[in-house]
Amino acid sequence: MYLTYVDLPPVPKYIRDQIIHIVEHPIHNFQNSASFVEYARKNLNIEASQEIIDAIVGIEYNSQDSLGYHLSDAFKYFDDLANFDFLEVNDEIKKWVRENIDLDVIHISIQSMHSGKTITPHIDEMRNYAYNYIIETGGDKTSTCFWTPKVEYSHLKTYAQTVFPYDRLDLVEKIKIKECAWHKLDTKTIHSVENLDPHKKRISLSLSFL
Repeated sequence: MYLTYVDLPPVPKYIRDQIIHIVEHPIHNFQNSASFVEYARKNLNIEASQEIIDAIVGIEYNSQDSLGYHLSDAFKYFDDLANFDFLEVNDEIKKWVRENIDLDVIHISIQSMHSGKTITPHIDEMRNYAYNYIIETGGDKTSTCFWTPKVEYSHLKTYAQTVFPYDRLDLVEKIKIKECAWHKLDTKTIHSVENLDPHKKRISLSLSFL
């Protein structure tokens, strides 16, 4: 299974309210991996290990054997892309997670997807899996999809920081994730978010694990 629900304490309303506030008034928005690494190195209190920084800095990419296109070229090949905000949380949210989620979390963040219909098929570069708690779904038709390369493209590599075109993929599973319930997401399997309402936001608290 690429996505399973997990029995963890629900996020209380006062924490959800703070998350919504941060989405509207970000502490820091990491627009790309480079900005995350720069911020992490300058701020010792950020919830990120040296392992995660090294993993981002050491990412490989070769256009000659890649299944997809580099993330910087996504808008050339995909229509109706949503913006993805990767937001730093405050100390109170970090404290609640540390006291209530008994896990080896390497990073705590807020994810906000908005102003478009799709988060393209991709894999994550800074974690192997995540525990996510969706606060706002981004629309009634929104779904998370999992993909595998078509047989004729299976020899190509699935690099991080790339986006994979639909015509090279087969759909494996499509899930409408429950709101206000923790789920474990396999972030190393190609996945996407589809049918977002461009007038709404999909907001979640996300815990990263190596």
